[in-house]
Order: sequence, then structure tokens, then C-alpha cells
Amino acid sequence: MTESLELLGRCAEFVYDEADLLDEQRFAEWLELFADEAVYWLPLDIRRTEPRRGLNLIFDDRPRLCDRVGRLQSGFSHTEEPISRTSHLVGNLRLLSGERAEALVGWMARRADDAVVSGRLVVARLRPGSPDLFHGRVTYLLRPTDGSFRIVVKRVDLVDADQPLPAMTFLL
Repeated sequence: MTESLELLGRCAEFVYDEADLLDEQRFAEWLELFADEAVYWLPLDIRRTEPRRGLNLIFDDRPRLCDRVGRLQSGFSHTEEPISRTSHLVGNLRLLSGERAEALVGWMARRADDAVVSGRLVVARLRPGSPDLFHGRVTYLLRPTDGSFRIVVKRVDLVDADQPLPAMTFLL
């Protein structure tokens, strides 16, 4: 029990640090949190267990994430000029295992020491004349690396993913 609580605490600190990097627009540092084989996934249908078997709002590997960040920072993303200001609130984090972990990230190969952590996410986004609020569940497959973690999977299940949404060019 103590070991699980210690692991959850380390995972939570990592996730909170990731949210701070996004809110502070420190995108290059944010990218460094991702493993080479990482995937950033926002499914259209939150009941899906495999990203390649249907439509996705976003399904980016690490090179696509680098492209996304490059566009954000270049000024060539007209929907993100100026870059959205965000506030990420992450809470109710829990370590997952067994069927619950399998349903959310089971399609990705895992190691024995990987951690699956999931919680609630609220992101406020401010654009000129257009405040937005996004709610959902966020799930991470985290791989221990050099005393910290690397993100292997970041999955965001928006509660209104099946409704019309604004351009998702910013980062959840």
C-alpha cells in the first residue's frame, strides 16, 4: 500500500508539472516529457479501446506532436494566433491496473514497471472573444525514466467529444 501511494504521488507531481508547462507555453520542455514512441490521443468515441479502429479528434505520434508545437510557435497556425491561454486543472488521480487500464491503454505495449494513471481534466481556454471550457478524463501510460517518467500515451476523453467542438489546434 505504501509503495502504491508513493508511486501515485510521483505520478501526480509529474502530471501537475506537465499541466504547468502547457499553461506557461513552455512547449519545447513539454515535448521532452514524451517518449520516442509516444502517442497523444483524443478519441471521438470515448468507449473505444483501440485508436486505429475509428475516427479520432487527434491521434498524434511524437513527430506529429513536434509539428503541432512548431506550428503553434511559428505564427502560421491562424486558429492559434495569438496562442490560446489555458488553465489546466487535473484531479482525482488514481493508479489503474487490470481491466480498467487495459480498456484505456491496452493497445499500447507496456513494460512491467509502467504506470497507468487516470483522473479528471478541466481545461479553460481563452481566445479573444471566445472562452471555452473542456471537461473529461485524462489517462497516461507513464514509463519510469532517469528518476522521473516519460509519457508513452496521453489519452484525453472529452465528455462532449461527439458534439461540435472548436478547432483543437491548442494542446489539452
